[in-house]
Amino acid sequence: MSKPDPEKLAAKLRQRIETGRLTLDEAEAEQIAAALEKLQTRCGEAYQVVGSLATYAGLFHDPAVKRALDLLSRPFRKGDILPFHTAKDLKPAKPKRSGK
Repeated sequence: MSKPDPEKLAAKLRQRIETGRLTLDEAEAEQIAAALEKLQTRCGEAYQVVGSLATYAGLFHDPAVKRALDLLSRPFRKGDILPFHTAKDLKPAKPKRSGK
């Protein structure tokens, strides 16, 4: 079995849905399953990276980070990661004092 190209596979499936001719053969079903497994792995890897970077930045418990990690751990759950603004980002900047 060749490696699935999720973009091409999705385009073909959408075209068949639009024409009302949606059937899957075993190879296509295998490609879809392989693509979903790859996406699951990538989301798990991204979860680890985001968690590590958030810990390093002292933002692990920030609500935006928690939401991102939650959605990366369950990518089909309803919700969006973006816009992504940490509480630190939303704080007004302190005015700079002049040295006079």
